[in-house]
Amino acid sequence: MNRAFPLFRLQQVDTQLDQANARLHQIEGILKNEAALREAEENLAEATKQHEGARKELHKAEEITKAQRQKIKNTDDQLYGGKVRNPKELQDLQRESEALGRYLAVLEERQLEAMLVADEKETAFQAAEQKINDVRARLIESHAALNGEKSQLTSQVEQLLTGREMVANPIASDDLLHYDTLRKRRAGVAVAKAKDKSCSACGTRLSTSHFQAALSQSELTHCDSCGRILYVG
Repeated sequence: MNRAFPLFRLQQVDTQLDQANARLHQIEGILKNEAALREAEENLAEATKQHEGARKELHKAEEITKAQRQKIKNTDDQLYGGKVRNPKELQDLQRESEALGRYLAVLEERQLEAMLVADEKETAFQAAEQKINDVRARLIESHAALNGEKSQLTSQVEQLLTGREMVANPIASDDLLHYDTLRKRRAGVAVAKAKDKSCSACGTRLSTSHFQAALSQSELTHCDSCGRILYVG
């Protein structure tokens, strides 16, 4: 058997393992990352605070306006109730009623403004509430899919590890050590296929003699450029 062949098979298994583990790591990061939910929660908290504040201001404006109307009623009751007959007092009451009426117009304007603000904050609150519900729904859906994929990948990794052990057992310890060293140095790829007389990992063109050496059954041949073990299959 070509000495590079079992190392090539091992590389294929390790590449699948690397890909599966990388995706698992990515999934874990996504599942833990709830930035969108935290942002929606912060927006809702702020919208709730402003909504409640606007409602309090509106209630306050309504109470002040109500009290002003009562003052006007009390003044008018005195003015037109017939109990006050003194012209000077009647004149004072008339002026007071007019002043109270003018201020009532100001208070009613303020109440209207407070009502508009309250409506605006109510709309913003409802939008923030809908937003967080949408985010939660999306997270539930996406997390369900991701957890399903995670379960499949975990099973795949277990199978690959079992397969790796079977592939690695027959390989000489020196070759395994050499392979592991190259894997660490070459971004996880220690063995490259020599295809069309070129290294499939770095693309370097192989000389005829170098390619023939890679066909050797007993010796390991390395790419002159990237140093990876070459396999011709």
